[in-house]
Amino acid sequence: MKFAFCFVVSTIIIFSTPARADSPLTSIEFHRHYNDPEIVVVGNRTLINSQQAKWLLFSRIPLEKKIAFITKLGWNNRHGKRNTRALIAALIIKFPVEIKGLTVDILSAEDLAIYAWMSAVMDYQKLSAINPKAVGISGMTPDAVAKEAVKKAPNDFAVGLIAALIEGQKVMSRDFCGVYRPVQKLMILIPSSKRNMKNAAVIEMMRYIHLYRKYCPEFKKYDPYKKWNNVKAIIPYGSELALITEAGVVIRPPSGKPRKFSKNLIRSGFVRKNALYIYRLGRVEVYNGKWKTLSMKEIATNKRHCVVWRGVKRCRTFNELNNKRSYGDNCGFYEDTAGKFFLFAAKRRWEFYEKKNLFVEIREMEDSKIRRIIKNALGLWRLSLNSLTLEEANGNTTCFGCSSNRRGLGDSRVYSFFNFFILPGDDIFVTTWMDLYRLDAKQNIFKKAPHAPPKTRVVGKDPRTGRLWFATSGPVVYFLDKNRSKTEMYLTDAENINDIHITKNSNVFLATDIGLVKIKCTGNTCRDEVFKTK
Repeated sequence: MKFAFCFVVSTIIIFSTPARADSPLTSIEFHRHYNDPEIVVVGNRTLINSQQAKWLLFSRIPLEKKIAFITKLGWNNRHGKRNTRALIAALIIKFPVEIKGLTVDILSAEDLAIYAWMSAVMDYQKLSAINPKAVGISGMTPDAVAKEAVKKAPNDFAVGLIAALIEGQKVMSRDFCGVYRPVQKLMILIPSSKRNMKNAAVIEMMRYIHLYRKYCPEFKKYDPYKKWNNVKAIIPYGSELALITEAGVVIRPPSGKPRKFSKNLIRSGFVRKNALYIYRLGRVEVYNGKWKTLSMKEIATNKRHCVVWRGVKRCRTFNELNNKRSYGDNCGFYEDTAGKFFLFAAKRRWEFYEKKNLFVEIREMEDSKIRRIIKNALGLWRLSLNSLTLEEANGNTTCFGCSSNRRGLGDSRVYSFFNFFILPGDDIFVTTWMDLYRLDAKQNIFKKAPHAPPKTRVVGKDPRTGRLWFATSGPVVYFLDKNRSKTEMYLTDAENINDIHITKNSNVFLATDIGLVKIKCTGNTCRDEVFKTK
């Protein structure tokens, strides 16, 4: 069964200190993803010794780890240039020449990249040369050295990243877009399969760099199809996909031109008997080749809301059905095992009488704080702000997260529940602000999903392979295989991921703010393709 849902996703970036918040060179913590002893033991803002300088230049470990070492060393107002001079001293030992003989011609691309990164991080505010009047690399600025490194190794991702980040730092004071554009260009130029850096470290970097995307002119242009491409949910509709967007419904066939239907403020969608049902603005509409509006018979439509301000009582009457909430919030269709069809909206429940094409209100919900309601073989699940209740067919009720028996949802960080997922094989997940919980069917309790990334917002499962997919509060998706190996993937242009749909042949579709994204994987190597509505 497919149930549509929505999130309001916010991106919150917290920097460790104010001094680190103004630079792509010092704000990206590459080192968190490397456990090498040399990286772990180095202190922040310390003076390196000759052995550490030689390790950077003589050891055969990958360049990415040397980048991580220098990044952890960090900006140092006191020892910064001394660290760069220590590196020059090690270069003189490696290439037995005088300091003026350390030129671009004799140094390798890696040597140049290491020197450029060290001198840039140590003096990120000025990006000046150690000795502007000197001959050789000591008289060159970090960005100039980095560009020479790229010329020697144009297809090396780590070398290119150093040059891109330094270039961004150089123009940052006058052009925030200049931080984003060179890195994004590199990401497109060198695909993930050819990058010589840990994927997790690349994603750590892109989470920060992505913050500058909004300042680029190309992303500020008016797009008449922007609302059509802001996809909230994906609903399978026969061989087609029904996309619920900010502007309406887009039915996209496997091939050919998609069909658009302007239906704003849709709050829920459901497919039943080859017909697509949507709920919006207090009415149900059904599509089966053409649109039709169904009637709704209510017990009570209008309610009074009163407030007292400075001794004066003011009341207004409003219709809860016309509440303009976000997609999936406090709303949903479901079908029980007997084939009865229901709508839950505005804290009330309606039953569908097919012969009359009529939804009739049957009763008020017991919990006025219910946000979502889903039916599966176990029973009727109701998600509220701080509890998840299962109402079984025999009348028994189990509450997860209730104060009397939290059933695994007792973590102090569980402030509220975001969403609830029933995946193939009745694999059940619930998301909170920080964590993802998974139902242990044997013990009938929720346990924290150990391999899920923090702040997971959307979960999907491949019915064929069992691979789990996670989307976090940003343009990053993860997939977890049965052997518990986790792979991260960065989406090039998307800001938010709202829904995941996985087909029987393992095609993964993502509902994003830039359109429908299709991911196709060969092993652990994946590529994404964006389908836009025009």
